[in-house]
Amino acid sequence: MRLDGWIEVFRAGDYGAKGEWTADDVARIAASYDRSYHESPLVLGHPKTDAPAYGWVDQLKAEGGTLLAKLRDVPAELGEAVRAGRWRKRSVALYRDLDGKGPYLRHLGLLGAEPPAVKGLQPAFGEAGDAAFLEIEQEARKTMDLSEVRRAMSEALTEFGERLGLKKPEATAEAVKAAVAEQAAAIRAELETGFSEREKEMQKSIDELKAANEKISRSGAENELLQFVEKAANEGRLTPAALPAAKALAALLAGHSTTVEFGEGDAKKSVTAGALFGELLAKLPVKVEFRELTGSLKTAAGGEVVEFSAPAPGVEVEGVDLAARAQRIAADRKLEFGDALKLARRELQGVA
Repeated sequence: MRLDGWIEVFRAGDYGAKGEWTADDVARIAASYDRSYHESPLVLGHPKTDAPAYGWVDQLKAEGGTLLAKLRDVPAELGEAVRAGRWRKRSVALYRDLDGKGPYLRHLGLLGAEPPAVKGLQPAFGEAGDAAFLEIEQEARKTMDLSEVRRAMSEALTEFGERLGLKKPEATAEAVKAAVAEQAAAIRAELETGFSEREKEMQKSIDELKAANEKISRSGAENELLQFVEKAANEGRLTPAALPAAKALAALLAGHSTTVEFGEGDAKKSVTAGALFGELLAKLPVKVEFRELTGSLKTAAGGEVVEFSAPAPGVEVEGVDLAARAQRIAADRKLEFGDALKLARRELQGVA
């Protein structure tokens, strides 16, 4: 037996000299209980008026001719003794008619062992202690009938429902199941939402890393192609007029990973468009051949170019202009011809 929750304290029946108590009588006892008028104590044995209270009856209810009580303020020592089986019997003291209220519970008693040592207990009885009453003992049963099993299950489900926050304390099994399903659905939705958000964050990080890598790769490819363009220009394979377009094309091709296949048989190759552009630049013919131009240039004593003969066959006039300008800069500034050529090209492009 346990003292927490609802416990059976009395049942309707014929108690011989103490009278026959019907289910209606049991219902009247439960209905008339009023803690503010007389709060029934939990006592041990057959107490006198000065006996201490080991707890108090908080509520009473009747179910099918059975009187059930819910207790409060029961010392832990007494609860342990009851669970250990040292208090197997219960007795109730009933007033036949207390001040016109009808049958009323005077006290609930436990029988069967020495009282536990508990300090600071409240007195069990007040002013109504001298009123006439009768005591009825009942043995604590070790088995439960079907109605008691159902009641215990209902109370357990009700308590579980209250913990889940149901509005009605007398929750049915169906209501508890619905509440559990609702809680499970809410938890599942929360977990799925959290997982989806984390998945989005991870995908965003992956996309950002891919974009950064692509940017780095594109920047490296662009720098490599620009070096090919500069080399081709320095070698005279590109004219100053073609240089800006070549640089723009290099920047465009650097951002593409498309491959191009060309050639046949063993000579067949597959390269990126940027790599193919670099190979093309390297294979361009030299537009300006300085060795041919040098012999045709005529300079004055001060080094200034005053005239030049017609360019050799295959040499572009624009390249000749560049070479002449480079020759003049080299003479004026006492520079190597290669450095003077770079300055001449910048001047022709309008770069300071």
